[in-house]
Amino acid sequence: MILGRLCCAALVVAACRASPPKPSTVARPSQPPTKIEAAQSSTCVTVPDEGAAITQAIVAAGTAKYCVGEGTECFQMSLDAGVLGRLAEPPVIEATKGARVEMTPPELKICEDDGCQSLTPKVLPAAARIRGATNTNGSFAVFLLGDANAGKGYAEIWNVDKTKKAATFRYARGEFRCGEVAMVGDTVYVAATQCGQPAARAALYSLKGRKLGNVGGRDFGMYGNAFAHVAGTNWAFLEENGAQLAIQDVAKGKVKKLIDLGALWRSAGVEIGNPGESTVVRIADNQLAVIAGAPAAGSVALVDAVTGEVTVFAAPRCD
Repeated sequence: MILGRLCCAALVVAACRASPPKPSTVARPSQPPTKIEAAQSSTCVTVPDEGAAITQAIVAAGTAKYCVGEGTECFQMSLDAGVLGRLAEPPVIEATKGARVEMTPPELKICEDDGCQSLTPKVLPAAARIRGATNTNGSFAVFLLGDANAGKGYAEIWNVDKTKKAATFRYARGEFRCGEVAMVGDTVYVAATQCGQPAARAALYSLKGRKLGNVGGRDFGMYGNAFAHVAGTNWAFLEENGAQLAIQDVAKGKVKKLIDLGALWRSAGVEIGNPGESTVVRIADNQLAVIAGAPAAGSVALVDAVTGEVTVFAAPRCD
C-alpha cells in the first residue's frame, strides 16, 4: 500500500486549460467535540512562501512522519502525546505491494512480482497518451483516453487476464474535464479537474462502468486526490481544502459519514486550508491521521472513522 496521496494504485495527472475553479461546497456535520492540544515540543514548522503540500507521509510505530513543501523540512509527531520533532532525512516509503501499471512507450504492461501481461496492441491504437491504474491483484486495469480539452475524455476498463475490454464510460462533469485515475480496491476512482486549476470533483465506478456515486457527495472537492483505506470496502476521502473527511463505501458508492475537520484549521486562525496540500494516512482499521498543509502546516488530526471523534495536535509555527 502507498500511504498518503495514492493508495493501491498508480495515478497520473493530465493538465490542460480551463476557466478559474469554483470552490467546493461542504456542510458542517455534527459530531463529538474535537480535542485540541499543542504539540509538546520546542520544534516549530516554517510554512513555505510557495506551496506547503505534505509529502512522503507515513505512519509507523505510532509516529507520523512527513515533509512540508519540497521536502526540505521533515518532521515526526508521536500520535499518543503529540510530541513534534525534526527528521534529518525524508521518510522512506515502502514500494507498492501488488500489481502495477508500467508504461514505457510504446509498451503498456500490467505487472506483478512473477511477470507482466502486455496490453500494448489492444490499448495503444486508441491512445496517444495513456493514464492508467490497476487493482491490487492486477486482474483489471483502467485507462483514460479521448480529448479531455473538449470534454470528451472517457475511460476504458480492461479485463487483464482475458486481455478484453470490459466497459467504457465518459467522466467529464461540466467545466471539470481533465482526468486523473486510480483504483480503490476493485472500484474505479476518477477525478475530473479544471485542467490545471486547483479544483476537482471525483466519482466512483464499478468494473462494469456503472457510476456508483460522487466521492463525498455532489460538490465535494477532491483536488490533490488524498484518500486512504479505512477498513473493508470503506475508504476515507479528504476534501480538497481539508475541511472534511468523507467515509465512503466504495463498493456501493454510499457516503457513510462526513467528519468535520474545521478545528484543524481554527488552530491556525483560519477556516480552511490551501487546496490540495493536505493528506490523509491510515494508522489502523478505522483510525486515520490527517496532516495539514498551509496555513496549519504540520498539524495533525487523529480521526476515529467509527465515532467521528477528532483530536488535533497543533504544530507550532516558526513565524
